[in-house]
Amino acid sequence: MPRLRRSDKRKHELTIDVRNVLAHVWAYGDPTPWVTHWGGPAEARAAFEALRHHHHATLGNALGVQDAETYDAWLARIAAAGDAADEFDADTDAAP
Repeated sequence: MPRLRRSDKRKHELTIDVRNVLAHVWAYGDPTPWVTHWGGPAEARAAFEALRHHHHATLGNALGVQDAETYDAWLARIAAAGDAADEFDADTDAAP
C-alpha cells in the first residue's frame, strides 16, 4: 500500500527538524539553511508567514520575529547578528 502524502495542512508545522534549522540559523547568523530546508525562497517565505505567530508558553516566539517584522527584515536581522558575533573584541579575544 502506498504511503499517504503529507497534507498541506501540516506542511508548515514546527517540528524538531525546523527547530534544529532555526538553532543553526541563529547560532551562525546564516539564513541559508532556512531557505534550503524549505526547498527555495518562495516556500521559505510561505513557511515564515505560516509560523511567524507561533508562540510557545515558555519559549516565546518560535522564529524570534519582532512585532510587525517582515520576512526580509527578519533575514537581515539574522545576518546582522551573525556579523556582530564575528567581530573581534580586543578585550576578550586578546592573548594573555
